[in-house]
Order: sequence, then structure tokens, then C-alpha cells
Amino acid sequence: MIHHEESVSALTILLFLHGLVTALLLCVCGLAGSPSLMVVDSTRDHVVWLQDLDSDGRYDGPGESQIFYDDSAVGPNLSVPSALIARQDDLLLLDGGTIDSLISLKDIDGDGFATGPDEVRVIYDDEALGPDLTVPSSMAIDLSGAIYICDRSTTKRHVLRLQDLDGDGDMDESAEAIIWLQIIGNPQLVNFTPTAVCIGVDGSVLVGDGASGFVYSCQDIDGDGVAQGDIEVQPWFTNPSSYGISTVDALVTADNGCFYLADEENGTVLMLHDKDGDGVIDSSDEVQVFIDPTASSSLVVGPMVLFSSPAGGLLIGDPGQDALLLANDFDQDGSASTAGEQQIIFEDQGVLLPSVTGISTVPGPLSITVEAIVPQLIAQSGGTPVQIHGDGWQTGAEVSFRIEGNEFPAVAPLAGIITAVMPALNPGPHDLTLIIEDQEVFVPMAFQATIYFQRGDVDRNAIVGIGDAVTMLMWMFIPGSPVIPCQEAADLNDDGQLQLQDAVHLLSWLFASGPPPASPHPEAGPDPDQQGPGCEQ
Repeated sequence: MIHHEESVSALTILLFLHGLVTALLLCVCGLAGSPSLMVVDSTRDHVVWLQDLDSDGRYDGPGESQIFYDDSAVGPNLSVPSALIARQDDLLLLDGGTIDSLISLKDIDGDGFATGPDEVRVIYDDEALGPDLTVPSSMAIDLSGAIYICDRSTTKRHVLRLQDLDGDGDMDESAEAIIWLQIIGNPQLVNFTPTAVCIGVDGSVLVGDGASGFVYSCQDIDGDGVAQGDIEVQPWFTNPSSYGISTVDALVTADNGCFYLADEENGTVLMLHDKDGDGVIDSSDEVQVFIDPTASSSLVVGPMVLFSSPAGGLLIGDPGQDALLLANDFDQDGSASTAGEQQIIFEDQGVLLPSVTGISTVPGPLSITVEAIVPQLIAQSGGTPVQIHGDGWQTGAEVSFRIEGNEFPAVAPLAGIITAVMPALNPGPHDLTLIIEDQEVFVPMAFQATIYFQRGDVDRNAIVGIGDAVTMLMWMFIPGSPVIPCQEAADLNDDGQLQLQDAVHLLSWLFASGPPPASPHPEAGPDPDQQGPGCEQ
């Protein structure tokens, strides 16, 4: 028996290891669940709905992939589908090849497919009064709802801007579709071939030039409807060759203010961050090689599509692997090329997704926000009532939630509030998928399941009394005494150590009007700081 007065250093080491293990668990469990996705494939010409039903961080389990739209639908047969964007009510699908169309898909009947006559609508094609599409390859949408489409054909080589001005759901009038960016009027765009587009943090439009590997920041400053001139079209990233980049195949914005750029041919992904806010990526510390194809542990072969995951990390569609991958910079070194930082999350030997060309969330979640979850520390034995506060649902809405692959009931007693009773869960962090009127909202690391106890109830009989002090003193000083089942309950002052002072604290509270035990007390609850001796039962 080692007395606690003689084991402070050992306890300190244990606390350090506890913190280290907790950090590692957070990294691992951060991959424990993944949001639902829509993915389009240009080889199979279909859109696939991926759901992580078993919360294992992958999408290749039973029932986790289903075809959302293909040529069996009443809509147009796909030719070369190239991009996806989820809006509040529908999924936008861009297709080149022989149909050159922008298509709206909406699962109105809730059967998991967009195949009915009212569920598919062409909202822009060559029959519209605006410019024709020839080889559309990428699109982005700004806060106003305007859609920017890169056309990389040798005869066009421009960016279109589409916006539904009359509210009829399409963009078929001449004023609703314009050539927004082109070589004419912009001599700085030498041999310009727009291949990728995304929205910048300042509302500008970033356009990747596949011919040079450059990225341009474009903005209609004077309000004439186009981006033109040296002020409105400025080089943003101009030294691609320094990092082995020869073309821009994908460009995406991340939530942290960074941007990711991919060159499919050489397998490289860069992370770009305008740290000094001067509007240009012009210093070496603003560029990181996020995916290094020469790294021995790298799984990425040909990054064709990038998508910033709502759960954190970068989703990569890789035809070279016939797979969908997730890359996370766990060690915070600016790269995701070390062992364990890249994981294949969908792989079926090319049956469904051999050539991913677009990734998005499912339609709807952009209209729903989760602001707070109370409490976030829940009892792993189950039974903890929780409230979820947010916006985007009404009183009495049909709601449920999914954790670890299992779905549980919930209610919406008021607009903006969801209540539920948590089930028994394994200890550690858990992701949450809210299901609100058939719309899914993914909340990573929503809960931490832990043991509930009452500080001072050392013998775990639900009564705090002198017997608890006796149990503590016997364990401290009499070899062979019963092991304290929850040592955290015996740490009366919550200083992370078990010593005589804790027994004195309890006796003083019981008989001398001393201070009460630290929280949780007098009701059972979680350890507020999740540190200390721990509780094994």
C-alpha cells in the first residue's frame, strides 16, 4: 500500500498521462462519426447519398450508400457531372458533356431519391437566353445566392454569374445569366482557363487558372455587373511552381479562413492563408503543403475534388484510389501527411464512386443552426435530460437524434428548443446527428459521456456520512482495506489528490459547519473539470 503523502509525484505523472490519453481519445473520436454527404461521380453518372449510420467514421457499412439520382430518373441523363452545391431546399448539380445544364434536385416525397417528375428541374441550359455552357467544371455560390460557374472550354474560357432575379426558380432570362469574368478587358489573364472557383473570406470570388496554376481574386467593385480591370481582378496566388503546382483542379474555402488548392496530376494539396490580410498569398509562411505526395504515409494519389467537412478536416475525392478520403492535421504542423492523418472513409473498388467530381452536404442544414447543448457532460449510464438550443425548427417539429449509429426520440416543445433523454453511452466524446423534419444536422463532439457521482459519497451508498470518512481513512492507512470504487468522490476539495486533508474536509463539513464538498454535490453529476483521480465505476 502506497500512502498518498508519499505518492504526489506518481499521481502527477498519472494526471499527465490521463490528460495525454484524453487528448488522443479526442483525436480518435473526432473521426467516430461523420455527416451525411452527397457525392457525384462522372464515371457512373449518378449522385450517391452517403450516411454514416453506424458512426464509425466511414460510409461503407450496410445501407450507408444509396443512389439519389441517376439516369433512371425522369430528369435528363447525366453526361459529365462535375459539381454539387447543397442549398436550403435543393441540391444543385452541374453537368457538362452533351447536356450542359444546371439541375435542381429535391426529394419532395422523402423516399431518399430525387427521381419523381416534380423532384428534378433544369434551371439553366443552352435553351436559356444567357450564354451557352460548353465545358462547365466548377461552381460556387455566394451569400446573395448568385452562382458562379467556370467554363474551361477553349472557345469560352470564362466565368458565368447566374442569379434568379424574378423568383421563378430558374435563370433563363437574359439578365439572369452573364459573362462575369473573361479575358476581354483583363489582359492580366494570359491564356486564362478557369478550372476552379470558390468564395473568398471578404466576399470576393477566387478563380483558379488551370493554364498557369495561378489564383485570381475577383470582385465587381464598381457595380457594373462584371469583374474587369486591374482593380477588380487581381493575382492572389502566383507562385505555384515553387510548390510543384502546375494546374488548379480544386479550390475550396475552409471554416478557419484557410483555402485548399489541389493539383490532381502531381497529387499535391496546398493550404493557403492570407495571414497578414493584405489580400495576397505572397509569403512562404502563408503556404503550407497540406498533402505531400512524396510522404511515405500519404494515401492520396490524385486529389480531384476537395470539400471542407462540417466535422473538421478535408474531404478528398481521389480517382487514383477509387476512394473518398478524410485528411486531418492532428499534430497541428500545417500538414496532413504523417501517419494516421489520412483515412479512407469510402472505398468499394470503384463500384459506386470511381471518379468523384463533386461533394456537398445534404440540402437543408444550412437553414438550421445549433447554438448550445446543455449539459455537454452527460452520464454514461444514461438518463441525462438535455436541451438543444438553436434556430430553424418550429414548435412540435418532428425531431430525433442519432448517436453511435442508433436513433433515439426527441421533442421540440418550443421553436428553437429540442429536449431529449440521453441513452447509455460508452465513455468519451460523441458526435450528434440531429434529424429535423427529415433534414440532418451534424454536430461534432456534441457530448462527453462520463460517470456521474456525488462528491463525498465515497462508499457509493447514496448517503454522505461518517462512514464515508471512515472508508477513506481505512483505505489510506490500513493495508488490505477495500478499494474505493470512485476515487473522485473522495477528493473532497477537488485538488486532484487523495490525502488526509480530504477526510478532515468531510468531517469538518459533517460536524463543524465546514465548507461542503466541491461540486458535484449535493446532487450527483459529472466532474466539472474532468481531471483528477477518476471514477472507474
